[in-house]
Amino acid sequence: MKKTRSGAVSGASASRSAIAGALPTKRRPILKWGGRFFLALIMLLAAGVGGFVCWLGVRDPLAALPRATENPVATEFAAELRNGRTLQHVVLHAPGAGRIGLAISLPDPLPKRRLPIVMGLGGLATGERNIRHVPGGGDNAIVGYDWPIPAPLPRGWEFVRQAPDLYKLVLCVPGQIATALDWLAGQGWADPDRISLLGFSLGALAAPAAQRAARRSVPCSSPIPT
Repeated sequence: MKKTRSGAVSGASASRSAIAGALPTKRRPILKWGGRFFLALIMLLAAGVGGFVCWLGVRDPLAALPRATENPVATEFAAELRNGRTLQHVVLHAPGAGRIGLAISLPDPLPKRRLPIVMGLGGLATGERNIRHVPGGGDNAIVGYDWPIPAPLPRGWEFVRQAPDLYKLVLCVPGQIATALDWLAGQGWADPDRISLLGFSLGALAAPAAQRAARRSVPCSSPIPT
């Protein structure tokens, strides 16, 4: 009887061992296919990230910036004498670029030869205020650009609320400057082969993008309204 019980116990233990040994065997195919799936997913994500990085490297970042779709038109004009020079206040409108405000300081009287153009990009201020940092001027056209961004900037929750609109205005800056330079180059007193872009403060950040955008444009000849 003892031997019989011992044999029964041994048989039961053997059966449990057989069942326990069979369980991992059933799980292994599942784990194997799951590992392959996650590996493939990781490789797919890596390929996607790599492709996106390559796309960023070859794409033209300026292509996404707003730019004028038509030649700008001067819709507002005023002039005054200041420190022996003529200061012109001009507002341009161009579809795709919006309103562009300029302050243009010209020698008075105008010389017979065409004038080099020097556009100054300063901080968040009007173009008139920015060109005050350029003393004299000589036989040059000194131009200031009115930033479309309000100054001073809103603060607190108001800044958060206006952030999307401010972002759009910032993106418009290179295209506006390029459009303004095109218009200036087409004026009768301007030398289109001698145009300089001077950036300081915030303007130093926008000048490189504006210069690249301006090189792609073609000068227009829309005159100042009389």
